[in-house]
Amino acid sequence: MRKTDLLDSFLSIDLSLIFEGMSRIALCGLLLAIFLGLLGGVVATFYHLRFLFTGNVKEVIRVLILDSLTLLALIEVFKTTLLYFKEGRILVTYIVDTVMVVVLTEIMAYWFKELDYLKVGFMIMLIFFLSFVRIMAIRYSPSHRVEGRTV
Repeated sequence: MRKTDLLDSFLSIDLSLIFEGMSRIALCGLLLAIFLGLLGGVVATFYHLRFLFTGNVKEVIRVLILDSLTLLALIEVFKTTLLYFKEGRILVTYIVDTVMVVVLTEIMAYWFKELDYLKVGFMIMLIFFLSFVRIMAIRYSPSHRVEGRTV
């Protein structure tokens, strides 16, 4: 094999295919890590149930609510990663949904302790802004456009 043939075969390799394959391997690892974290969160939530009989019921319920909301946020991250794995793109609505679940979890955490009204007010404003962004992302989504007009 001549030197130029070797160089030509090396230059003909599509680097985007290599990058895509490496990205898929990394995403498989990320999906596995998220799924294991989700299973660990479910186990931890069931473990916290034992405090219903030995501890303060209000505190246990607070922990269970926050654990559940955190697991829901993790499910949203899992769905977003899975969608990227399948379609090679991320929907803005999935990201906004994830952030909204996380912010609502933080608001719920403030519900059970001393309220800092300024922080809660900013979080509520953030929820309204994210709701607006979600509506606009759905309304002006490329998938909703037919023949150059918005449906």
